[in-house]
Amino acid sequence: MNIITIELLISGVVGLLLLLTFIYFLWIKSPYKKGADLKPTSILAFAKYFDNDYKNALDIAKKIVIDNNASVELYLLIANIYRTVGENVKAAQNHELILHMKDLDNPSKLAITNEIAKDYLNANMPNKAITILLNYPDALSVTDNLKLMAIAQLKMKNYKKAISYYDSYMKRSESKLIGFNEKVLIDQALHTSDESKISKFIKEALSSNPKSRAARFVRANIILKSKDEKKISQEYISILEDNLVRDIADLNNIEETAIRIGFEDKLKIFIDKAIQENSNNPFVYICKANMYLKQNKDDSALDVLYSYIERDDAKAIALNYYISLKKDTVLKKILANKNYYVCSVCNTEYKTYHDDCKVCLSNNTINLL
Repeated sequence: MNIITIELLISGVVGLLLLLTFIYFLWIKSPYKKGADLKPTSILAFAKYFDNDYKNALDIAKKIVIDNNASVELYLLIANIYRTVGENVKAAQNHELILHMKDLDNPSKLAITNEIAKDYLNANMPNKAITILLNYPDALSVTDNLKLMAIAQLKMKNYKKAISYYDSYMKRSESKLIGFNEKVLIDQALHTSDESKISKFIKEALSSNPKSRAARFVRANIILKSKDEKKISQEYISILEDNLVRDIADLNNIEETAIRIGFEDKLKIFIDKAIQENSNNPFVYICKANMYLKQNKDDSALDVLYSYIERDDAKAIALNYYISLKKDTVLKKILANKNYYVCSVCNTEYKTYHDDCKVCLSNNTINLL
């Protein structure tokens, strides 16, 4: 038996073990299990899912359901596929079908209400999440559902109810949802026209977390209205200095403001100094590259980015920017599916930045990989 054959055999055995482990945890360890029997066609659906072949996994699973061989595990698989591909409403609908299955015990149904609420929150339909949590008997007896209710109420701008449910969640669970109170304050600031209230909410948010990205940008916007050029430049540069820029849109915000208000020279001085001190902030180098591009010095822009991406502590977002400037379609295609961000709480990775983690629901915990 040659080396290649041995390697293929080992690879196949490892793959099979991983598949069996996946089915074990999703099926045998499922809190919703009620004596279902996984037939060969069902296992094939799970195998396709395991291979990230979501289309065929879904087709096989849906055919089994149509043939009246539905099980809790299959509905969970279908719902999870829809959730994975971002079709959260369909995920919720398939989770809801489980609630109507015979012989499913009440604790399992209560656990499913949690999944449905998550799906509707991910679909940005907080009203639907609130409906399922309020209308299903004892849904709020599940501690985690109190957390979801608090988030749903926040999304509906019901701030007092959001805090009330969140307080209940903390008392019952003795744990916190990172950044929730801060997010409530920022959201209130963003949805009021009262200038004094905006300042008050942001001041409170920053008192609990001085490095809240969203709060700092809102404060910068408040200072912007004062037309105090010295304070404006200090505030925006300090956002860069404290590594609070999360994506190119944030950087564009600062660069455009610098041009409009006229603190480009101060920004340049800060950027040059940061590069001289070997800053590990990728946006410092991207900003310098943009300055070169405005002067039609494309080679210099590429050089400054290259000097950073060669370092051990380089962030992939700078490499992506370098490749886009170089118009390297091959490398761009390779990096197309790369994740650039990670949640510091649950380690979930993301391709694009957003303030909230979709898995652990923490706020302001997404950072560059």
